[in-house]
Amino acid sequence: MQTNTLADITSYVDFLRENGFSLTLSCFSETLRPYYETLLQYEPHLCRVCSFLKSSHKTRQKCINNKDRLNKSHPQKTYYYCCWAGVEEFVFPVFCDGEPVCCINLSGYRGRLEISKKISEKLKKRIASGYAEGYDALSDTVPEQEKAERAINPLKYMLCSLYRQALLMPSEEDSSGDLYVRALRYIYDHYMEHVSADGIAAALCYSSSHLRHVFLKKSGKTISDTLTAVRLSAAEQLLTQSELSVTQVALDCGFCDGNYFSTVFKKHKGLSPKEYRAAHHARQGK
Repeated sequence: MQTNTLADITSYVDFLRENGFSLTLSCFSETLRPYYETLLQYEPHLCRVCSFLKSSHKTRQKCINNKDRLNKSHPQKTYYYCCWAGVEEFVFPVFCDGEPVCCINLSGYRGRLEISKKISEKLKKRIASGYAEGYDALSDTVPEQEKAERAINPLKYMLCSLYRQALLMPSEEDSSGDLYVRALRYIYDHYMEHVSADGIAAALCYSSSHLRHVFLKKSGKTISDTLTAVRLSAAEQLLTQSELSVTQVALDCGFCDGNYFSTVFKKHKGLSPKEYRAAHHARQGK
């Protein structure tokens, strides 16, 4: 039952993304921990400007700090705001029987908030041109809140169903689950860097061998395979939602160069990055 609900959630999120909603999930309840491996893949913002900002250590940390503030704030009601970089978004808290489940974020907008314009004007002068290009590529057609809510309401019901199912699952008796989640979060926060299993272990203050053992035990995958999967998922989004060159997509997603990225992408997806982008545009009638 849980597997079916989780599959429905991922399918619906992918459906909304394919239909123009830059949707992410955040502020996950600890009750959803058994599903973090799947749910955390929908936490990173993948619009062009966000990917550009994450490619620099200095601005990436600001994005991580912004996400941490949101996670700690535990939003109680829907609101519309902009982040430190001027990217506007809706934040829809999801509750189940009065308990917070997570937040659904609809991001990738500009133009409604005056503060967003002011922030962008300042950053365009201070940050490389990639920021200006990414910010200007944001949609200035912000949906009405009621329309946005109609689109995400089915997702709310599915997330609540998953939450109720998770409540019935036995709790973990060892602390390895916490380390696994920390490692997983680190991967999603830093996949665009040239990180490795050894680097992740050092950042979390554990031995590499211990972390590798825990990660394999909890996920059935190696850290290296998970890093590759996360990077490829991010690359898919950039290939379909931006006109960045294949080389730039590769670098923004943590690959060392465009040729290696193309080889890995085709091995896993069956198409080269250019073929994948062309096939997507053909499906969309572009």
